[in-house]
Amino acid sequence: MLIQRFAAVALGIMMGTSLLLQTGTVLAAKSEAYYTTQKISDYKKGEFAVLADDDVNFRSGPSTTADVLACLPRHSLLRLSGSKSGEWQKVEWNGKNGYIFAEYLEKPEAEELIDEDNSLGDWHLGQIFDSSAAKSLGKVKKESKDGSSQVYDFQQLQVKARRGNKKIVELMTASPVIYTMRGIGTGDDGARVIGQYGIPARVVYLKDDKDGAVIMYGYNFPKNSKIGKSLDFYISSDCDVCRIVLSGEE
Repeated sequence: MLIQRFAAVALGIMMGTSLLLQTGTVLAAKSEAYYTTQKISDYKKGEFAVLADDDVNFRSGPSTTADVLACLPRHSLLRLSGSKSGEWQKVEWNGKNGYIFAEYLEKPEAEELIDEDNSLGDWHLGQIFDSSAAKSLGKVKKESKDGSSQVYDFQQLQVKARRGNKKIVELMTASPVIYTMRGIGTGDDGARVIGQYGIPARVVYLKDDKDGAVIMYGYNFPKNSKIGKSLDFYISSDCDVCRIVLSGEE
């Protein structure tokens, strides 16, 4: 009887853990707050900065003799992870800790999306979608259901549309051919996203993503927008955009 009770408790713990993982609940220490879906605006002011110059060395220590961990382009997103050490600032970039010469950092404000950001290639949120007439996308590779929506997988793009009114509610890139309204496509450097869209509203750290993404930069449409909800850029360990998702759903 005692063994059965222990087994039941263990099963409950495993089921609870599974539920937390499925619902995206994050149990993180304060130092790991950066790796959640929490909005940047909720952090203390000035915690994030971007590079104001090109080809800046990201070093292992606060010295020009310290090892260069990476050479970063303009607009790379950095989290200030410690106090300044002389002329050097301790930062976190792409999940790695290091130092940047402080004069290269700037602190721009986060910006909301505009209505024109609702397009991905020739398609936009709210557009009536007819898969048989979408000749520019080629043949449908796969078709599936997702709740009240129908999902169409093409070579270049995944389209999710309502089965009733056939309006597009989500678009996701599948190749570098498709670009956002501001000219960002898969394969572009993640720093270009920051340059075009500013500091994101959401920054999420990812693990074991199918496309190799390690970070997601999320941008929001205004709350009263009737156009869309969000535009998310998934960044790989090589700091390139590997997936773009434009959504009109929560």
